[in-house]
Order: sequence, then structure tokens, then C-alpha cells
Amino acid sequence: MNSNTKHGYPVAGATHEMHADHREHSGHNQHAGHSVAMFRDKFWLSLALALPVVFWSDDVQHWLGYHAPTFPGSQLIPAILGTIVFVYGGRVFIQGATKYTAPRTSNSAGHAQNMRCLWQE
Repeated sequence: MNSNTKHGYPVAGATHEMHADHREHSGHNQHAGHSVAMFRDKFWLSLALALPVVFWSDDVQHWLGYHAPTFPGSQLIPAILGTIVFVYGGRVFIQGATKYTAPRTSNSAGHAQNMRCLWQE
């Protein structure tokens, strides 16, 4: 076992040169197809949609002592726009959580055996 690893994982102080073998994994970029501009645009649109949600929020109005203008349907602004922000802005996080929590089809018993071996070293 390499002195810079414990149970096959790098320890603190390990340098990048010690992990040169990670170059072979370069094709596994989780952000492939995503750009800075896409994230920036999602952020600004989500922020723009979130401002009316906060402004028409009953709690914020109470805390700050103001009353937002009312008109037919104004009470639905926080719920509708909040849902849009959640789905649009959080879609990438929802997809990641779905993948993370999805049932695994791998051999769970074999995985448990491998974990026991790691702890016995």
C-alpha cells in the first residue's frame, strides 16, 4: 500500500503528482455539456423570479411591516413563482439526488463484503 494512502484513499498532504493516474478518468466529467454561461443565466432568471416571491411573502411583509399590492391572484404569486424557481433552478440538483438515491442494481452483498475487508485492514 502506498504510504500516501489509507485503505486506498489519499491522505491529507498528498500532492497532485501522487494522483497522476487520475488522468485516465478525464472522460467522466459530471459537468459535461454545462457551461458557465448556462449556470449564470439560470442564476439570474431564478433570482429575478425569486424577488416577487419574497416581496409577496406574508412572512416578509409581516417582518418588515409593509403590505404588498393586492389584486386578483396576487396571493398565488409566491406559490407559483416559487415552484417555477424550484423546478427550473433546482432541476440539476433534483436530477443528482434522483441518481444518488436510485436503487442500485449491483451486488449489495458483495459490496458489503468489500467494505468489511476495508475496515479489517
